[in-house]
Amino acid sequence: MAKLHKRSHASVENSHSLVIPEAGDWALRLAKIALQIRQSSDLPTILQTTVEAVQQLLGCDRALIYRFEPNGSSTVTVEAVSAPQWSLLDRDTQDACFQACWLEPLQENQIAEFWAPLEVKANLAVPLRRESQLWGLLMAHSCTSPHPWTDGEIDSLQHIAVQAELAIDQAERIAQLQATQTALEVQVTRCTQALAQANQQLSAKVEECQAIATTLGQVQDERFQLAAIVESSQDAIVSKTLDGIITSWNSAAEQLFGYGKAEAIGQSIYLLIPPDRQSEEILIFQRVHRGERVESYETQRLHKNGSLIDVALTISPIHDENGAVIGASKIARDIRDRKRSERRQHETEQALQATQEQFRAFMNHAPVLAWMVDRDGIVNYGNAEWLAFVGHTVQSALGRSIHDLVPPEFSQGYLHNNHQIINSQYSDSQSNNSQGSGDLTQTGGVLETIEQGRALNGVLHTYLVRKF
Repeated sequence: MAKLHKRSHASVENSHSLVIPEAGDWALRLAKIALQIRQSSDLPTILQTTVEAVQQLLGCDRALIYRFEPNGSSTVTVEAVSAPQWSLLDRDTQDACFQACWLEPLQENQIAEFWAPLEVKANLAVPLRRESQLWGLLMAHSCTSPHPWTDGEIDSLQHIAVQAELAIDQAERIAQLQATQTALEVQVTRCTQALAQANQQLSAKVEECQAIATTLGQVQDERFQLAAIVESSQDAIVSKTLDGIITSWNSAAEQLFGYGKAEAIGQSIYLLIPPDRQSEEILIFQRVHRGERVESYETQRLHKNGSLIDVALTISPIHDENGAVIGASKIARDIRDRKRSERRQHETEQALQATQEQFRAFMNHAPVLAWMVDRDGIVNYGNAEWLAFVGHTVQSALGRSIHDLVPPEFSQGYLHNNHQIINSQYSDSQSNNSQGSGDLTQTGGVLETIEQGRALNGVLHTYLVRKF
């Protein structure tokens, strides 16, 4: 059964008395529709805008998007109708012809049988695809009488479908990226909280051990007190001779590196060092031999199973009773969770950067002039078409006022329109600006205006501009 959702009613004239506009006007209307569809990244808004544009452009009784869900079900997701009686929403529809073969070419007689009970006299449908898969159908219906669809109407519906596919793909990618970013932020927050809690627990444990050591100090020697602290630490603590032979190995070291105490003591410290990092041990030995302490050195060490472990090392020299350096102690803290979080954050940043590069590449190939200015009219973006029009490079245009980049006779009009959209002070009324601002209308927070400019060859151009 098809589940039917959002509805929009529009009052239009009889679809069969539709007068096809001139080619230039038709192309202009298609361009405006493309801008309307692509201006939003919200999927429901994109779909509603698409069907309303189709219904208004073709003058049909009903326009709808029929979506195929991944689980095999099908849904009339959104519609625009000229009269309430043509609505398919709130009605169950048996759609076996789609469910049975929605990946196969649809048979004309099946479509006719499917739409006949719904009073469809003429049906025009084009596919909506995403990532080479059939996502749904964009459909136009004539419900009052049969209607032979013209080539222009078919081409227009296909053109709108292409714009809708691009907008749907962008909206879903943005939603996926936002969901991934949110999930990563949650994970980072949890890891940070867990690390803070672990540090608090470690601090509490160290304080507890220090208190115990103080209590036992009257009956036990200093070596036993130190051993108790080391053994109860949550960090791996290892000591070695100046020859690199392991002499002590606490429980945390067993858990971190996988070797038992008996397996590790007496072995070379190189047992834990990857071949490509053994030069690090030489530099550490030189510093320890000079009596220096190495603070929080991040590196990698080897687990018994051969895997690499991200650790933060603190290395301190061990002195004898005469102050001579006789070995070194190492404290290894497991930082794998933090490193994983950093890698995920880096991947997210790369994904965001890739998205920005895709946007710039798309705009540079779009056959329109596109630019962005701040409240003061300072240019902070311009695509290749616009830069060519004003005769500047990215380096020479960005950071300059729009007043300096367009002919003086038009610059004030540009700035005037910019301030209107920024301050949200324009109205539904139309007005003519002597400096080239043209007709101003307000449409859902977007300023639509006619502006003029002179190209480098001196030719005067008039543009329909949408500012938002």
